[in-house]
Amino acid sequence: MRELDRRIAAAELELHAMKKQRDEMVAQEEAAATSNLGTVVRAIQAAIVSYATKVVGMVDEDDPATLETVRRALRPLDAHRESGARRAHGGTKGEAANGATAAPATGAGAEGGGATSAPA
Repeated sequence: MRELDRRIAAAELELHAMKKQRDEMVAQEEAAATSNLGTVVRAIQAAIVSYATKVVGMVDEDDPATLETVRRALRPLDAHRESGARRAHGGTKGEAANGATAAPATGAGAEGGGATSAPA
């Protein structure tokens, strides 16, 4: 009978520990469900600004190659901003707000580093 009592006591302790663990998990899920998404968004925005600031600081005015490297590093941020602007104006990828197909930005002229054709 002692062996049975000892096993029952061990099972009750294990059950109590599992219940406590479940309660903690439920509490964490409830906290996550009610957390402020704005706090997370602001933290991500701050991280992006920090990254962009550090990348821009890598530009060496005496070495033009660094400018292209920085532009490449920041290109995903530009693409995200542009796609957000298109969505805000009702356009889709490759489509301007007025419905005309937008030409993709390629080459040095699109990056601002080449010659552009301005009206004379």
